[in-house]
This record gives sequence, structure tokens and C-alpha cells, in this order.
Amino acid sequence: MNTRNQTRKLAFEQVEGREMMAGNVAAEMWGDQLVIMGDEQSNVIEITEIGNSTVQIKATHGTTINGGTLAYFYNGSDNLNIYMNGGDDTLIISSNLNRIATFNNVHVDMGGGKDYLGFWGTAVFGKTMVAMGDAWENDADTLYVGKNPFNSSATAQAFFWSNLDVLTGGGDDQVTFRQSNVYGDLTLITEDGKDSVLLERTLAYKNFYADLGNGDDKLNAWGLNARGSVTIDGGYGIDFFYGSANYLNPSKRGRFELHYN
Repeated sequence: MNTRNQTRKLAFEQVEGREMMAGNVAAEMWGDQLVIMGDEQSNVIEITEIGNSTVQIKATHGTTINGGTLAYFYNGSDNLNIYMNGGDDTLIISSNLNRIATFNNVHVDMGGGKDYLGFWGTAVFGKTMVAMGDAWENDADTLYVGKNPFNSSATAQAFFWSNLDVLTGGGDDQVTFRQSNVYGDLTLITEDGKDSVLLERTLAYKNFYADLGNGDDKLNAWGLNARGSVTIDGGYGIDFFYGSANYLNPSKRGRFELHYN
């Protein structure tokens, strides 16, 4: 059996049972910016940096990219600007399993809908900004950052060399960082809803700030290595904080604060 094809099949099993995927995603170079625009249908695309700053975009599950199934852009890894718009979208920014995919700056706006965003084995040297939805939405979005979760042989972790800002919007959202490394500030704002955050074997080298918003939220930290200030605000609701084998060293670089109502 072709292991690579099996991996890709497993990687997109999450979309089964959702509404029929379709639509067209438009991608175009604007100067040094690779701009990717989804439509109002449920799009499924995977973006991979395949070497020499070349980006491959693959569309599956009935989605097309510029009318086809594959598109390539030289120097497309300099600056990624992605706007998925409406629909229950799936976007994966990935490596080729054991080779880290590198990008300079990444801006992702998933738009409305029940969306999935995965950073699998990627490295971003500049700033990364992620918006999963709007505050008034009630969609359950999912963000996964780390190694390819569908292939046990994948070794490429996720690295962010500057700030990483995540805003999930309203709804019962799930955020997972597994074997990830953030060398700038890590900011997570999940807004209202019953949100769940997992930080597993994750490095937050500078400051870590989490605002879970209102609702009954959960934050699990297993092997969190936080070198700077740590601030966690649970907002209103019955919140749960779990942790084990964490390294918090505020004495040299900052402070630890826990807020709840």
C-alpha cells in the first residue's frame, strides 16, 4: 500500500460526515504576497512548501484551486495571506513529513463556519496571526499545531520564531499545541463558549497569555516550558486548569498570574 496516499486519506478523515465539500479557491501572487481566497462553500486545501521557496496547494474533496486540483507558486512562502471566507473549511499548512516547511509571515482568517486549521511540521520566521472566526459566531472551530497527527513516523515539529497570535471567535472551540515551539510571544484568545486548550510538550520562550473568555473552559498543560510571564484568564464560568511536568520560570523573565471569576 502507498504509505503517503494512506496518510493523506487519514489526514482528511475529519471532513467525513460534514456537508459536501466543494467550491473553488483562488490563489495569486501579489508582489511578494501569496494571497489565497476561499468562497462561501466548504473548501478543503493543503499548502506545502516543497523547497526553494516553492509552495504547492492541493485541493481535495471536490474543491478546486484556480479551477484545478494543484497549483504551484515560486517564492510563495515569503508571505502567506489566507482568507477562507464562509463554509466549514479545512486548511492544512504542512511539511513533507520529516522536512520542516518554512514560511516568512503567515496571516490566516478562516471566516465563518465550523473550521479546521492545522499547522503540521511548519516553521514561520516572521509573525503569525490566526483568526478562526468572529466573536458573535457559535461555531466549534479546531486549531491543531504540531507534528502530523495522522502519521506516527513524522518527525517535523512546529516552530514559530516570532509572535503567534490566535483568536478563535465564539463557540465551543478546541486548540491543541503538541510538540510546538514559540520563540516570540504566544497569545491565545478563545472568546465565549466552552473552549478546550491543550498545551503538550510546548515551549513558550517569551510571554504566554491565554484569555479563555466566558463559559466553562478547560486548559490542560502537560510539559509546558514557559520562560517568560504567564497570564491565564478564565473569564466568567466554571473553569478547569490541569497541569503536570510543567516548567515555569518567571523568576528570571517575568511573572505568573491566574485570573478567574
